[in-house]
This record gives sequence, C-alpha cells and structure tokens, in this order.
Amino acid sequence: MAAGFPGERRRTELHDPGRLGASAGGRLHQAEHGPLLHRSGRRGVERREAGAHRARQPLRRVGGVGRRHLASGPGALRGRDQAGSPRRPQDHPAFGDPGDPLHDRNRGVGPLRGGPRERRHPPQAEEARELMRPRRRLELLSRAGFRAGALALGTLVWGRSARAQAVPTADTAALLTTVRVLAADSMEGRRVGSPGGARARRYLVERLRGLGLRPIGAGFEHPFALADSGRTGVNLLALIPGTRRPERYLVLSAHYDHLGIVRGEIYHGADDNASGVAAVLAIAEALRQTPPAHSVLVAFFDGEEAGLLGAKAFLAAPPVPRDRIALEINLDMVGHSERDELYVAGTAFHPEFRAPLDSLAARAPIRLRFGHDRGSGPEDWTDQSDQGPFHAAGIPFLYFGVEDHKDYHHPTDDPETLTPRFFGGAVGTILAAVRILDPVVR
Repeated sequence: MAAGFPGERRRTELHDPGRLGASAGGRLHQAEHGPLLHRSGRRGVERREAGAHRARQPLRRVGGVGRRHLASGPGALRGRDQAGSPRRPQDHPAFGDPGDPLHDRNRGVGPLRGGPRERRHPPQAEEARELMRPRRRLELLSRAGFRAGALALGTLVWGRSARAQAVPTADTAALLTTVRVLAADSMEGRRVGSPGGARARRYLVERLRGLGLRPIGAGFEHPFALADSGRTGVNLLALIPGTRRPERYLVLSAHYDHLGIVRGEIYHGADDNASGVAAVLAIAEALRQTPPAHSVLVAFFDGEEAGLLGAKAFLAAPPVPRDRIALEINLDMVGHSERDELYVAGTAFHPEFRAPLDSLAARAPIRLRFGHDRGSGPEDWTDQSDQGPFHAAGIPFLYFGVEDHKDYHHPTDDPETLTPRFFGGAVGTILAAVRILDPVVR
C-alpha cells in the first residue's frame, strides 16, 4: 500500500492481534468431528433436528472442562438461519457475518459426544472441515485474531492490494507550526535576496539538518546570482539516497520565497508557498524513514516569484546529471482550498502517470483533480511555477497545487486563512503519490 507519516499510527503498519475468538482445543475438535450442533437449555442438553423428530442427549464435558454455549444472541452458533437455509462459513461474526462453523466466538466450546451423528452436513460445512485440516489450522487462527483489529485500522492484510487503502492525512499541527514560522512578520515576506529571506533560509537549513538529510556538495546552500541586481539567491538542496535505483532521482521541490514588503505591507505568503515548504519537509521526513527505490533530491528554490530563477539556476548547473532526473514533483500552494480540491498538472504530457494517480484519487481524503496542463491559455499551469524549466528541459514533471483564491498574492495570505483539514489531506495524498509513482518512473 502503502507507508504514513512519522509519529502517527499508520494504517499500513499497525496490527492489533486482538483476541482469538475460539480456543485452539475447540478448533481441533471441530476439525476432527465437524461443526458444532446447536445446543441450548440450562441442563446442558443437545437438541438435534431431523425433520420433526427431536432427540435429547446429555451434554458431556470435554477434557474435564465445563462448557456452555448461549442459544441466542450474537454469540449463538446455528446450523441454519431462521428461514431454514444453511449458514455459510463466511457469515460468522469473526469473519464478517454470523454462523461460521469454522469459528465459535464463545471460548471453549467442544464437540458433543454420546451418539451417532445423524445430521448431514451442508456443502459449506464440508468445505469448512477441509479448511480446518492441520496444515491450515494455524493460518486460520491467526487470521481470525488479526482481522478485528487490522480492519478497524484500515490495515491491509492477507494479500489485499495496497491500493485499496484509504490515504492517511499528515500531522496538521506540525504543518501549521512550520507555516507560522515562515509566514511570521520577522520573515518580512521572504523576498529573494532580502534579510527576511535569509532568516527563512537559516531556519530551513536547521530543519534539513534535524531531519538527518544529507547535504549535496559542500553543503545545503547553493547560491546563484540575481542578474542586474547585485543580490544573490540561494537554493537549498538535500538528498535521500534510494534503495534500489540510487543513481536515478526524483526531485521534490517547493519555492520558499515570496513577495516581501509591498507598499509598507508584509505579504506573508502562508499558502504561497510556506504551505508547499512545510509539505516537502513532512514528506521528506517520511521518505527518510522509509526510503523509496529512487533517490530523492529535496529542493527549496529561491526566486520563484521573480521569474522561476532558482529552478533555472538549478538546471543551469545541476548537482546531478540531467538525464538521471526521472521526475520533478513541484508543490506550490497546497494549504488553502474551500472546495477541498487539489490539482495535479502534468499528466496531459505524461499519461503514464494517470492510471496510478487515478487509483490514488479514488481513496484520497481530498478531491484530487487533473488539469491545468493543456499547454496554452491563462489557466494552464505548465510554466507558471518551478516545474516550468524542467518541462522545457524535457524532464517529466507533476505539479500539485490549488486554484487561485481570494488571498492569493494579498497580505491576507496568512496562516489563519489556511484550511487545516484540507492541508493535512493534501500532504497525505502527495506522499502517497510519491510512493505510488516511485516504481512507475524510469
């Protein structure tokens, strides 16, 4: 399926064995003698039904242990339902519905003895007896115990596809903490080459170091000159080595700059793009703990708002050979959506990614939409963020972001205007996308 975020109870990793619904002894007897007959009454008698005839026999103890079975309620074990139809093995509560002869929810119920068996077992019961042969016993006991806890968590067990799982959300509180730091007044809008941008950069270097990510080259900071300004922009680059294809790279990027101070007002850039930076940090932490097959090059680009300058500088002097970059995944504005919609652009150019992302959309906690990538028009995003230079260089890309909202490029784009539930769901969905696409990209 699939892996979640550090520190949360991951649906794909937690298993609660729970309690086995029946004793092993009871199962052994059932395997040898067939399913239990219905028993009821305070005197511990067995009731057999063969047409209209009913015979009573005393209930014997098995192994010196007194056992009883309730005749009604959710724990009752019946050979037939109220309409007279045989119950199927899969109808028992331990496997989803009541009535399974493989498993008795009341502990310690053993077979009856003291007379010839007159009841003819329905085909389902014969199949159940075959399933309980010794070589299958341990597997079925384990399956029954795990199912209650595992399915409650949405965990996929016993051969189910990882793509059937619901996508977990990210830690929204941690995401918002990062956004509040980057969108604080002290960061002065993080304009490229400004003191506020330098403060944001120092904060991010400490975060990368704290996550245990590797610097690329001499360090995390990779400066580049801003033409005709005398100022310097700085990209931040880090590496998560891959497990099976370390020589091939996924670039996971977000720009950390914004507009700065305009006409005396701070443009905080909470959604644009402190949200994308917070998302990349959260995803990078998860990938570092469970690395993908490809190496991941984490990139925080500077100067996006001034003309995609950081991405262009990256490709002008790439830290790894261009032809080893398998996919560029760019995050720009992923924290604010009143309609609960996250768009992914790029599948129009790279249709091989559409099928795995379609499967993800079906189980995402937010609405994952496709579009804004037709190559022309004002609503085309192909070249409107840092994925643009990669696309121009012939490198496959995917861009995750939201449509423009009322706070876009306004001083009101601050942490209080984000939509936290959507933010967490969007980041969880993007992490799942990285996991799904890892084996797909070349």
